[in-house]
Amino acid sequence: MVGLEERWDHEDAGLGVNFSPDLVQADGDRVFAFGPQTALLDPAVPTPINTVDISAGVDGGVNEVSDAIVDEDACYLGAIGETPLIVQTDRMASEVQGSVQLSSELERVTEMVLQDELLFVAAGASRTSNRGQLVVGDTNTGEQVFEYTWSDNYLDSLAVSDETVFLGVQSTDPVVNAYSIADQEMFRTDQRFGFDGVYNVNVVDGVLYTASTGLVARDAATHEVIYEQELPTIPQLPPVVHDGQVYAMTTAGVRAFDSETGAEQWSVRTTDAVIYPPAFSGRLAFVADISNIIYSIDIETGEILYETERFESSVDDLETIKEQLMTVMDGFRAFTVQYDE
Repeated sequence: MVGLEERWDHEDAGLGVNFSPDLVQADGDRVFAFGPQTALLDPAVPTPINTVDISAGVDGGVNEVSDAIVDEDACYLGAIGETPLIVQTDRMASEVQGSVQLSSELERVTEMVLQDELLFVAAGASRTSNRGQLVVGDTNTGEQVFEYTWSDNYLDSLAVSDETVFLGVQSTDPVVNAYSIADQEMFRTDQRFGFDGVYNVNVVDGVLYTASTGLVARDAATHEVIYEQELPTIPQLPPVVHDGQVYAMTTAGVRAFDSETGAEQWSVRTTDAVIYPPAFSGRLAFVADISNIIYSIDIETGEILYETERFESSVDDLETIKEQLMTVMDGFRAFTVQYDE
């Protein structure tokens, strides 16, 4: 039997009635709830360990956090205020240590990757100019070391492999879609590596995954195709790799493929589009669609073992920790995962 039983919410955890984060991220036995008011919690109790109002420490304030990275020494938040910006807090989410504003022509930070003390930031504007931008910052000095702007191509994802940053640029034509870390210059993958750019990119264990009209897995070093599979619709986010399977989230649901061979393992149709990555707990994958339904899926068979009623509030993010499923939904909630073998 599989089920979800509501265990606590933000008010139960002592975070106040107006606590409303945008993202949740597990960190060992603790969990971060990222938003204008950010909190580090012990979800077992539950109680806040620290909270910090990042809006108060930033000129113009913060309305939303669209991406976050938890590093050994700090947290980096892609935030949205008067302009998109990067906010740095200490590792315990107790104080704001600094912020950097991005161009006022951009609307949001779409993704960040931290590698070898370099922070790679993808940002874009989809409602106004369709502009995209890559920003590279040195986390030691706090200085910006590189910037590149696409005037009419949205940048939605990025992935780092050795000395190359692959970029998901939304364009129907070949465009500049990669960055050389060693040379600090942009280039086109079709000219240097022999394949065109695509919307969604991810690099896991030496494999470059790309997804547009199809899922393609390439050796990240040689760029040779390992396998490819057609997809019925273009995914809204990069492929996710977990426990030997690759997951593609589409407007129709979720499809799972063997990460080594590319063989399709199963396909699940949801009520509506899936635009957030799944959360995993043992044999279960938890997926939410934009109809505000959470599905519990057996990752071995693809069987939907449980689905919730339609929630009144949108389910914006999911994370699992200590047999709990935590959701950003009308504030912050935690459910106990009930699963009998």
